Amino acid sequence: MPIFYVQYQAIPKPESDDFNKCGGAYVNCWVSAGSETQANEIARKSIEEIQWQVVAVDEECREVYEQYYSENTEGLEHYRQAVLDGEYYVYHQWTNEAQDQDALH
Repeated sequence: MPIFYVQYQAIPKPESDDFNKCGGAYVNCWVSAGSETQANEIARKSIEEIQWQVVAVDEECREVYEQYYSENTEGLEHYRQAVLDGEYYVYHQWTNEAQDQDALH
């Protein structure tokens, strides 16, 4: 099954353990799915399951291949982990203080 990549901006919900310490995150998602639509659904559900809310799409969903990461060893590791596990997520969090243009809950 193909691997899709999408990047969201998300914020922790009040019931999240991260709510008081984190203002939000860019969430990089690698998902094994049959289509872009299915990959988006899986990724959003996984984000919501840990009590975070997607507030924006920063990079549209697209199919990716191992060769795509030929010069990006970190991205290649994430891609390969998604191949093994079916999904892989990286949260690039920012603090609970206002940033230039980042969403803040």
